[in-house]
Amino acid sequence: MLECGVLTFAVVSSRGRGPLSVELQFRLGQVVDEGKLDGQLVFPVADRSIWYNHDRSIAVVVWSSGLDPFAAGPAWHATDDSFTAYSGYVWPRGRGWEGETPWASQLSRFCDRPEFPREVDQLSGTFTAAHVRSRGLGYVFSDPFSIGNVYFAERPNHAVFSSRAAIAAWLAAPKGRAPRRDPLGIGWLGFAGVILDDVTGFEGVRLLPQCARIEFDESGDHAIRSAVHPANWYPQLLPPEEAVALARRDLEGELGAIAGMAATTVLADLTGGKDSRMILAAMLSAGVADRYEFWTAGTPGLPDVRIANQLVETFGLTQARRGPLPTTEPERWRVSESVDDLGVDRRFVFGTSGMCTLWTAIPINVPSREVKLNGVGGEPWYTNYPASGILTRLDQFHGWLYAGQKIGDAGLVTAAARAHYESVIADMAEQLCAGSRTPQDAVDKYYLRVRMRRWFGTLMEVDRRNRVLPLFSAPAIAAAFALGSRWRHAQFLPYSLMAGADQRLVTTPFASDVWPQALGELVDSALLTPELLASPERPVSGTGSVPTTVDGKPSAPKRNFSTDKFVATAVHRLERFRSLVIDDPSNPLFDVLDRESVRRAVDGYADLPFLQKQQVFGAFTAGLWLGQHEEQLYESPVGGS
Repeated sequence: MLECGVLTFAVVSSRGRGPLSVELQFRLGQVVDEGKLDGQLVFPVADRSIWYNHDRSIAVVVWSSGLDPFAAGPAWHATDDSFTAYSGYVWPRGRGWEGETPWASQLSRFCDRPEFPREVDQLSGTFTAAHVRSRGLGYVFSDPFSIGNVYFAERPNHAVFSSRAAIAAWLAAPKGRAPRRDPLGIGWLGFAGVILDDVTGFEGVRLLPQCARIEFDESGDHAIRSAVHPANWYPQLLPPEEAVALARRDLEGELGAIAGMAATTVLADLTGGKDSRMILAAMLSAGVADRYEFWTAGTPGLPDVRIANQLVETFGLTQARRGPLPTTEPERWRVSESVDDLGVDRRFVFGTSGMCTLWTAIPINVPSREVKLNGVGGEPWYTNYPASGILTRLDQFHGWLYAGQKIGDAGLVTAAARAHYESVIADMAEQLCAGSRTPQDAVDKYYLRVRMRRWFGTLMEVDRRNRVLPLFSAPAIAAAFALGSRWRHAQFLPYSLMAGADQRLVTTPFASDVWPQALGELVDSALLTPELLASPERPVSGTGSVPTTVDGKPSAPKRNFSTDKFVATAVHRLERFRSLVIDDPSNPLFDVLDRESVRRAVDGYADLPFLQKQQVFGAFTAGLWLGQHEEQLYESPVGGS
């Protein structure tokens, strides 16, 4: 997760209403005293600690990085009565933590309140956390949308819960044996390009369901408890004005809290899109824009940069003259790319435990010392996909899922694996439709459950840019769902936030977007001139590009240079796929995928449709993981776990 002291934690609990076995306690001691599992973490460890409850039926192990960009204080809080740790960023919604008291200490007090865990949704951020008492109930939980992933494994005598899948797998594995990797679980990447189930790259290690938490009694026994998904917080639709007021109040409070807690200036991303402009609108409304510095990546001629400069000048914002400051790169990260030309890929596969496709791989960079405010998370406020916008009945959702996402189109998996995956998808579609008013509601819940949790949440485990994401606001997204899909997809929320703060936020062009025609039909506003609205013949999709002008110059669609580089190196990377995976008769990938189908897809890769290419790279990722090719870069702890 995001860097804030704790790299990860693990809660190990007895399943036999007694203390953890002597042998397991000895192994946990080795983990802490000798660093036996440090090699399973992506980044260097500065400190480790272990805590037991009164009868040693529960242990909590934490690993610390020693970094503290938010000046949050010690990475965990331990007393004789309880232990609290978190990975990522967490604070009370809209007010943050107070004074100079360490965050972990304040979180401990929050969790000890009689209202907890009913009030867990009042915690903001993207995080995983544990609060375990020596006597009484304890918890492992995460943010309201479970972007912070909690992994668990159950053995006959103990269970393990962790913010890193590899840690859960190694602590659950028998002594002296490495955890087994799961071909069927990781094979999802070759079928859909993303994992659609709550499985992981390890056999027996699962992901806690979305909107769920773990509760422990003092004997170590545990239970999974579900919370209401924010999309279902309001059984009845809200009037548009009330929904906007809820979203505005929440976002303004968050931005004030973030600025108030930061020990250093927070860099706020400012682009030519709607997400960062929603954040700017709330800053201006709350009167806190002067407490941030604004940063835009790219060369001066890019539309994003030109538009950001225009906004900086219009509103008198402080423009950062530099990007985030990196720390000095530790020696352990200097993994030579000459190990082979897949050094970066192997590191990414290791860091994500094989669960995130190389199609969207990011470099595992040196952590930043600064905090960045980022607009990721805005899509649930106003998504509008043409393929799903035409759906009229909930029973059409399952068909959209296959047709819209091209699931299985590359034809790489075996018939038995396809039958399994299709059964899981059918169950998921039924769950997503439950409580949904429209098929668009189910589509947007799918986005939060799969794209943002299984892809982005996994990606965040190796992303060290210290990004804070205020648009992942449970109250605001709940309000967006309570508007109903018609008003939500018309982008009524972002429009209202911007117009309420300053009309120039509405009329300043976007880099590759305009306002949807549906908004002009719902809102009688002189601001929405024909030039700012999509034509009826070409409805805005939220991701498409509609030419506008900036400073009198045409604003071309945003150019993704990483995609250009990816395309240039794809063929060479696929040749490595062929030699390392396809030509290896022993790779377990082909227990799930058909070898000849994969070979044909690689041969004809250039002519494949876009999403089928993603499935091919998903198969590549799965093959590297199942063949354990990434382990050449890291020390295996077999024998000491």
